[in-house]
Amino acid sequence: MNANVATGLYEAENDLTGLQIGAQVTLGAPSDRWSVLGVGKLGAFRTKSSAGITEFAGANEIGGFSRQDSRTTYAAELGLTAEYRLSERAKLTFGYQVLWLNDMAQATTAASESLLNPALLSGTVFRDDLSFQAVTLGFSMTF
Repeated sequence: MNANVATGLYEAENDLTGLQIGAQVTLGAPSDRWSVLGVGKLGAFRTKSSAGITEFAGANEIGGFSRQDSRTTYAAELGLTAEYRLSERAKLTFGYQVLWLNDMAQATTAASESLLNPALLSGTVFRDDLSFQAVTLGFSMTF
């Protein structure tokens, strides 16, 4: 029985250089008990991407495939935060943020697209959209 099973390490890297523009609006006066903050940003980036696989037999590297290319990536970020003033010095905040980027090189996409034929990675950087979401809860106090 052959105990040497080949394994692979998929990696992807994206370097973004570009421009982002945004706006922020607050509804409510500083003295109001409730206020709402909205943030929006849009961006366009030149994205230099590299992705590939390094293959191993046991602990020994036996080869790999990789590719680099450049593309334009667009990004959008939205955030909404509600603030409740408990007192003149203390406040609670609750918020939600989402960040979306398109056409990003991803190791998971490369793995699913080339699982049976890793040599495909020498000709293509496999890309997909990427999004992040966050819920925030905060308490702050000023002295």
